Amino acid sequence: MNEWKHTADEFVSYEIGEGPVVEGVIRALAIHHDEDPLRLEPLYRAVDPRELARLGTDVDRISFEYRGSDVVVEEGCVAVLTTRR
Repeated sequence: MNEWKHTADEFVSYEIGEGPVVEGVIRALAIHHDEDPLRLEPLYRAVDPRELARLGTDVDRISFEYRGSDVVVEEGCVAVLTTRR
């Protein structure tokens, strides 16, 4: 079952569950940025989707920046934190 927790305006933690990692990341970013997932900038501009697909096999964690937010993806979970500069 996919769940998300919105704990503050600048942080979202999303449990991916059984679905594809890429889809879970897109959902978490849509929640965080309060946008329709189809209107987000393409994810491939920030991270190679093939790397996300490797998660849990030979990669344990992937980090990247997306629209001013730091994104950390681990097996089953996505964390998005707005970068304060």
